[in-house]
Amino acid sequence: DVGTLLLVNLAVHALAMLSMALVLLPMLPGGPVADPLERARAIAASPWALRLGWVPWQLCAAVDVWMGVAMARAAWLPRAVTVPTLLVTLAAVVPDQWGETRWQTELVDLAREAARTGDAAAFAAREAQAFTATAAWA
Repeated sequence: DVGTLLLVNLAVHALAMLSMALVLLPMLPGGPVADPLERARAIAASPWALRLGWVPWQLCAAVDVWMGVAMARAAWLPRAVTVPTLLVTLAAVVPDQWGETRWQTELVDLAREAARTGDAAAFAAREAQAFTATAAWA
């Protein structure tokens, strides 16, 4: 049922916004911490907080795809609108999930190295790629 799924979608997105505000924002570019080394130190100190903070956003991607499929299958919605919507959603999920996966894996390792050495150059370069994928391309 598209109506029920819409409510689930809204709830998951609300949870993701809370996760962004309460957990992720201090660890991401554009948040209150401008210095990449400080963001790296925050990630190195709490890698599981970062990983868990991304889970609601990954659920958003899944529910968005689920919503797109449900809309494309709904007989009462025009396919001329729902099929392109599903395709655009799928196209957005790819860079989004790539970037989020980078944050949960490679960037945690780079953050630990940056925190250990005091050099955040490699972390900042990869962080910029992940941020562009999730914030711009997705």
